[in-house]
Amino acid sequence: MTYLVLFVLEVILIYLTSKKVVRLLAGILINIFKNRQVSTYIFSLLYLPGTLFHELSHYITAKILRVPVGGFTIKPQIEGRSIKLGSVSVGKSDLIRYTLVGVAPFFTGTALVVLMFANASVNQIFEYNFLTRLLSFYIVFEIANTMFLSKSDIRGLVRITFVIVLIIFFLILLFKIDITDIVSSLLVNNNIVKIYKLLSYYLIIPVAINMAIMLMGKVFGSILKR
Repeated sequence: MTYLVLFVLEVILIYLTSKKVVRLLAGILINIFKNRQVSTYIFSLLYLPGTLFHELSHYITAKILRVPVGGFTIKPQIEGRSIKLGSVSVGKSDLIRYTLVGVAPFFTGTALVVLMFANASVNQIFEYNFLTRLLSFYIVFEIANTMFLSKSDIRGLVRITFVIVLIIFFLILLFKIDITDIVSSLLVNNNIVKIYKLLSYYLIIPVAINMAIMLMGKVFGSILKR
């Protein structure tokens, strides 16, 4: 239970801090270059690996699930006060496949972050190689801060979650299932607990990176204002 709570809190923290980091970096670039269009293109280059990973996750998942999909773009577009870094053209499909395509970046991003640091820890990659460590932290920063869902993806997720909850509720009533036993087994099962532990252990790294960037950004911002 503890590791599940930690995992959920870390995901929420990454989501909240990623938005603040985006605004912070965008503001610093605008202060430096005094030109929104130039700042936008530099900002898009900074986030390019994460944007590419995000859109490819949508695209590849759509191809696997045989959902009609057009091309994808990673060209930045200024939309009012926000910046759209990339997009994928996904055709009509059923609710389940549409939602799976939408949530793909979150699951693939989380898995990649955990696998990267688990592999680095086992093989002691970070012990002597500073450049490898720096590159890995940059990749994790990119993936963690671009793996969250867009508004359209969230709408699809909310719809399918509502449908699943209704189905589960109907099955519980129909077959008189004791849900407390199912929930307790999911929370104390050793294999599932190991997964929660692994997720909570390695996702603290992108949280720490975002916190550090926010702290340095505030220091840098105060210097620019002088």
